[in-house]
Amino acid sequence: MKQTGNISPSNEITPEAYYLLEKEKEKLVRENQNLQNEVLFLKEELAQLKRMIYGSKSERYVKDKADALQGSLFGATEMEEKQDEEATQEINYKRTRAKKDKARPLRAEIPAHLPREEQVIEPDDIENSQKDRRGNKRAA
Repeated sequence: MKQTGNISPSNEITPEAYYLLEKEKEKLVRENQNLQNEVLFLKEELAQLKRMIYGSKSERYVKDKADALQGSLFGATEMEEKQDEEATQEINYKRTRAKKDKARPLRAEIPAHLPREEQVIEPDDIENSQKDRRGNKRAA
């Protein structure tokens, strides 16, 4: 790009040079406008992509809008009849009911031949009066 400096009649510029400078100026103004439009478009696209990535999402299916956009291939009555047939299928099956009075499983008793030992482990920092409150019968 050429630097032209101040253009005034005192600089004695020729009409051809003035015409070329005006053409270059118009070209640069158009290029500037195109670049501004592109920046605006890219900013809007970036905002839309950010909304898609970080914005709230929903996967709603709106039947009315989808039906309005979808053309009718068959007559409406044929489709309704098929839907009615599919909706009124009769299903028969047999099932056995679970027992209601099912008792909770109990733990099996320890076999008699195994030795039995009872160990009571008391904490060291509890006083005798506290031990009595818990129900242990200990002589002081």
